[in-house]
Amino acid sequence: MSLSLYEREKPIPPEEYVRVDYESLKKWVKSVYVKLGLLEDHAEIVADVLTMADLMGISSHGVQRVSRYVTGIKLGTVNPRPKVRIVKDFGATALIDGFASLYVFI
Repeated sequence: MSLSLYEREKPIPPEEYVRVDYESLKKWVKSVYVKLGLLEDHAEIVADVLTMADLMGISSHGVQRVSRYVTGIKLGTVNPRPKVRIVKDFGATALIDGFASLYVFI
């Protein structure tokens, strides 16, 4: 049994998927979130994280999440412009006040 650094999925045969280049996909994901009200730099981070997860073979945390997060924004369970406050910074951890902002980490 070989161990790898990342959890990988079994490859899908080429006839069963559509290949999209990373930059185009990332640009599209970012545009979705900007249109929904995220700040441009926040949308860039979300787009980068989701597309990178797919590149690492972890699609459960990749672009397939876009639909879930879009739904959350539209229903009001995800705040696209949260006012998160760091109460105490402990170095490797922090106490964050996000309750009043109804913020869900993306």
